[in-house]
Parts: sequence; C-alpha cells; structure tokens
Amino acid sequence: MMDPANLDPLPPGDLARRYVDAMGGGGAILAKAKRLCRGRLSLGANCCGQLVFADPANAAARELQASL
Repeated sequence: MMDPANLDPLPPGDLARRYVDAMGGGGAILAKAKRLCRGRLSLGANCCGQLVFADPANAAARELQASL
C-alpha cells in the first residue's frame, strides 16, 4: 500500500522546519522531547533530530540529542 506522504516528499530541511512550526516551535518541541525521552527514547530522539535539522544553532536541542 502506498503512503501518500511519500508521493511528493519535501527536502529534509523544509520538512524539519515545517515539523517544528506545526509542533509549536523549538521551545515546545524541546519540552516535549525531554518528556518523551523519559518514556519513549526513540520518539524523543526523533523530535530532537527534527529540531536540530531545522535549527542547527539550537544548542539545547543538540545537547539533549547528544546525551541520548
């Protein structure tokens, strides 16, 4: 079965920026990622990865991702 999300994919940087915007911004994602890392590490790591890809200068997200 074909996943419609894969029919016309965005470039990774554009996807990450839109993901961050849709989730309420970098601060909201970082807070959610910290909570998720306590229970579902892979999901928290994915949130951090998207945030770091969208904003490589976000030191807090990079540090959290590196600590995982």
